[in-house]
Amino acid sequence: MALFVLLTLGAVATLSALGNWRSGLIWMLVIAAVQDPLRKLVPGAPGSLLLIVIPVFLATGFGLISARRHVWLGFQSSFPAVARSLGWFVVACLPAALLSLTYGPGSWAFTAFGVLSYGIILSSILIGFYYLRSERELRRLLAIYCLITAVALTGTFLEYFKVDALADIVGTKALDFDWIRYGSGYTVQLLAGFYRSPDVMGWHAAAAAMLSLVLVFAGRDPGRWRWLAVTGIAIAALAVSGRRKMVYMLPFFLLMVVLLILQSRKRGLDLQSLVLLALPLLIAFSVGNWLGAESEFVRYYTDNPNDVAVQAQRHGWEAVIGTFQQTGFWGSGLGFATPGAQNIPFPRPRVWQESGMSRLMVELGVPGLLMMLVFIGNLLMAGLRSARWQFAAHAPFGRYSIALLAFVLANIASLAISGQILADPFIACFIGLMMGMQLSLTRLAWRLRAAEPVMDGPPQAAIAAAS
Repeated sequence: MALFVLLTLGAVATLSALGNWRSGLIWMLVIAAVQDPLRKLVPGAPGSLLLIVIPVFLATGFGLISARRHVWLGFQSSFPAVARSLGWFVVACLPAALLSLTYGPGSWAFTAFGVLSYGIILSSILIGFYYLRSERELRRLLAIYCLITAVALTGTFLEYFKVDALADIVGTKALDFDWIRYGSGYTVQLLAGFYRSPDVMGWHAAAAAMLSLVLVFAGRDPGRWRWLAVTGIAIAALAVSGRRKMVYMLPFFLLMVVLLILQSRKRGLDLQSLVLLALPLLIAFSVGNWLGAESEFVRYYTDNPNDVAVQAQRHGWEAVIGTFQQTGFWGSGLGFATPGAQNIPFPRPRVWQESGMSRLMVELGVPGLLMMLVFIGNLLMAGLRSARWQFAAHAPFGRYSIALLAFVLANIASLAISGQILADPFIACFIGLMMGMQLSLTRLAWRLRAAEPVMDGPPQAAIAAAS
């Protein structure tokens, strides 16, 4: 029955996206929340069910192309530097694709999987760029995600309080796997709730905490403060995920918001920004008191803080250098280290890399890694110029632009330590969508200014300045 429900939901969502491509994103939010608990009810809990969101995403992309001509040309004219670097990245991937194609029988599956994975992430930026038409549409999307995730995170508290009524879909019992971390004299049982792993639950909790703060930070109506309830739920669930790389996304997000505002505002932080910083810290302090000073989770996050720097160093350039020494200039081939490739039933090279850069190095070699870094650099610089211009010019989307860019930066920082979370197609899509929407806010701001009697300059000038 659960399998039938999940497949039916995927089919309905795909057909809906073909008819109205913007509806595809809403369906993806729903599927991301229900796919894991339904999967746990299917005998054997097959991992292939995680791919059910991909047809919906492909239908969304096809619907965009059908509804709007010259999709690529429109993006290229707005951000030429980003478009050029993306083209060079594709060229740099060709040797890696040839390597993986010729590895052995069945290696074509890894090549195809790599192309699909990178293609989804990169094309999601385009979909996000064209999705938004108004502030209301952005708030609606973020609100739906935060509400759905807040409901899904209730499973985490059911697991924490050991409620047995929903034991089949809460935790990882159905997957025959226990997540345990060992500290100095204590053990930590990591919680997953309705999700399939603490990693996935922790990411959604961190994303809901950050995006609910975006709704508070950037909104103008008095009712925006109610979103702090979602922030509190998300931070509490995040605390019991036991995944430090997800927990640290939230303070990194807040730090990036501060730095971006300071770069864009000559008079320093305003009162609203200071309140934004204080409230999540107050919520986190309250959650720590709820767990108790002797809680294994609190001890796990506070014991041995130097371990964070050690792990970052080990999974950073040290892993990249070690990969280069092992695989050489060209790497091992496209798709072999892509998260989820371990489920493909064909021989592949031994892969130990975990961080984002070391995975790129082992798959794409030096050319692919360098071109990806250039592309990400151009993408973030375009987002930074857009955010600084909008915030400094008091454009209506200035706060959204800064907050969404900080959200993307927090995810990049986490991926630099571990890229395994990208095995979830929805999460890979969602990060790209947020980046694309952040870039599109410049266009929306100039569209509003075009309706005013006096303009400061042509829209093309502002868009070119953000590229």
